[in-house]
Amino acid sequence: MTTDTIYEHYEHSQEYNYYNSILKNPHEPTSSIPDTTIEAVIPIDIADRSKMINNYRKLNEYIIRSTSTKCHKTNICFEIINYWLNDQVRFGSDETNNSLLNKYKEFMNNYDKIRSYASKIYYIDKKLFKKKKDLYELYTKYDNLLAELDTSNHLHCANLSSIVNDYNNIIGQYPHKDNSNFLEALRNFRNHFEEQQEEHINSCGDRILKFNSLSEQALLKDVTYHSQQNSGDVNGFPSQLSENIASTFTITLFGTTLGSFLILMFFYKV
Repeated sequence: MTTDTIYEHYEHSQEYNYYNSILKNPHEPTSSIPDTTIEAVIPIDIADRSKMINNYRKLNEYIIRSTSTKCHKTNICFEIINYWLNDQVRFGSDETNNSLLNKYKEFMNNYDKIRSYASKIYYIDKKLFKKKKDLYELYTKYDNLLAELDTSNHLHCANLSSIVNDYNNIIGQYPHKDNSNFLEALRNFRNHFEEQQEEHINSCGDRILKFNSLSEQALLKDVTYHSQQNSGDVNGFPSQLSENIASTFTITLFGTTLGSFLILMFFYKV
């Protein structure tokens, strides 16, 4: 399975950062994987074997931790682990990357504790993966900035401005509205940022860049689409407008004809 526009979905920053923190949690593992399970899936001579083993352990630990939370009611945590796994296998062509991802699915299918979640893992094609990566790296960069204790640092304004600049660059790369929630996720991030940083935005002033507005072309495209969906549209014009034009034309024509007739009658009598 590979993503297409039907399955294209983006997590909001708060959700992504929460589950991503579980993934990167440095605490001791709560569940160990038997060596026999690992050996059954990973050949001794495979490239980057140690990295794959570490990723298997992290995958297992993440799923165990996440499913003990509200994640089991949604797909959010699985979307994030799937994105992370896709990032781990990005080495070459789609075919090579997909083959590596299938190794992780094979591991999941061979381990009874997480077997039921293997169907949640799928390959994300290059175009959509880049889009996710651009957005999620923005989330991570801002989250890392929030972790800094000293917001009075003279560089804080510049760091906040850098976040806005990255946001504006993303809008420039993906200006058009599509069927996904990408622009909604961006709006959510901006609102979250402005709410949290209101004090610094005011104090830093022009040292923080202004957010670019979402593309007017996207809004225009959306308005045009919905106008043409109105029932009874004729050549892209709403039927009510067409009826009004037709009525006006009929009245004007009738008035002109009647006026000409009366003038002819006047001259005839004379």
